[in-house]
Amino acid sequence: MTQKEFIKLLKGKKYDRIIELLIKEQPSGPKITCPSEVHRQLLPYTVRKQESFLVITLDGSYQTINVHEVTKGIVNKTLVHPREVFVTAIEDRAVAIIIAHNHPSGNTEPSEDDLDVTRRLIDAGTILGISVLDHIIVGRENYTSLKDEYPAMFADERRRTI
Repeated sequence: MTQKEFIKLLKGKKYDRIIELLIKEQPSGPKITCPSEVHRQLLPYTVRKQESFLVITLDGSYQTINVHEVTKGIVNKTLVHPREVFVTAIEDRAVAIIIAHNHPSGNTEPSEDDLDVTRRLIDAGTILGISVLDHIIVGRENYTSLKDEYPAMFADERRRTI
């Protein structure tokens, strides 16, 4: 995307199209080694006015295969089901995933719903043999890694870690 195209889309408030083009132009395959890299990779989503739930699919070397927007919600909530999360991982032949979503308010503290969804997805991933490495909540200025904040949730030694 050229600078001129970007400005035109920005003036037209075509934020979804900007995000779509930025993701397409993002080089595939960056290796994920820490939550701050996920935050940096998902910065385009931090300007959204509604929540987006994302799945980053990873190969056996934790190289990014793809970033999928699984659901788009309302200002402060999005619904997500394990079926939608893991279909993308299965289609990509992923060994592991990192789940993420934005908080448009900028407050990246996890809600009880965030924690419940994470537990359900970890359990589903265990059954499918696809590790959930982290759940990262992104805001414009910061992020929260649920693995860092709630390590017991991710403690099953059968799961690999980043």
